[in-house]
Amino acid sequence: MLVFAILLGTSFSYVQGDMCCPYPISSSVTAETNITSWEFSCAEPISMTCLLKSSTYLKVGIAGINGKESIEILDMDKYNITKTLICGSPSSSEWHLEELPTEYERFTCVFETLEGK
Repeated sequence: MLVFAILLGTSFSYVQGDMCCPYPISSSVTAETNITSWEFSCAEPISMTCLLKSSTYLKVGIAGINGKESIEILDMDKYNITKTLICGSPSSSEWHLEELPTEYERFTCVFETLEGK
């Protein structure tokens, strides 16, 4: 049976103003990005990389999150995964992966393991 471990954080950086997308990655997520929340300006694309750093997990992935419980795994790989996050429009303040149209409030790394291992 497959079990997914999802790391969710609650602290987010927001840019003031009604025409900017909020930074979509929690500071507690262990992702590598080309732009940190401190460097983020308004709506520029962000490259997000999730790495598999433990032999406890079989795969690593990126998931989109809407609300508190709506989590959708968007892509997975055995070692690492890199995707570009695009602000849909500053007025909606939601993001999507460069190659997918569905928008999300934020993104996180997910890890797949076998139960009991």
